Amino acid sequence: MARPSQKQPQTAKAHSYWKSWLNPGQIALDATAGNGHDTLALAKTVGTGGKVIAVDRQPSAIHATRNRLAEAGWLDRVELHCGSHHQPELFLPDSLIGQIALAVFNLGYLPGGDTGLTTLANTTLQSLNNLRPWMAAQHMLSIITYPGHPEGLEEHQAFQTWLNQNRPRYQAIWQNIPPTKKSRPPILTILIAFKP
Repeated sequence: MARPSQKQPQTAKAHSYWKSWLNPGQIALDATAGNGHDTLALAKTVGTGGKVIAVDRQPSAIHATRNRLAEAGWLDRVELHCGSHHQPELFLPDSLIGQIALAVFNLGYLPGGDTGLTTLANTTLQSLNNLRPWMAAQHMLSIITYPGHPEGLEEHQAFQTWLNQNRPRYQAIWQNIPPTKKSRPPILTILIAFKP
């Protein structure tokens, strides 16, 4: 749902990890399409033979993402869905079970939108759990949390608890730590999973 400014270092760092992980022709999920910046970056990376599925619960976000992709000429490799990322069965077909190489979450609120409408801790954790059947044996999760506002802090703390509970399954390869407790910039976490 939230899309930070492209000037934020967390976004650039996330994109560099995606490029190093994804191969042309693979499938990626943008669970929070927002204004389409991450969806566009994923579409570039998967190439003409790949696919990106992008979902957002706000129609304005889907509209902005569609326009951004159309301007770039990459709408044909992206499926857009208006809905909640915690209900993947509504937008991911069974044919994609075990096929998604990367899932991206840029949490928080939609820049330029209603700041009172944010992603929520409980649905984010449901999404991380409910997406498991669709994820490839080796996959990457990219999660940006926003602890600078109350709901974002609760969501970040809930995600950290989830991560601690799932450490045998995931290897955290990157997580930026805020320099002080007063400074609460967005936090990027990159995880790699290897299913047995």
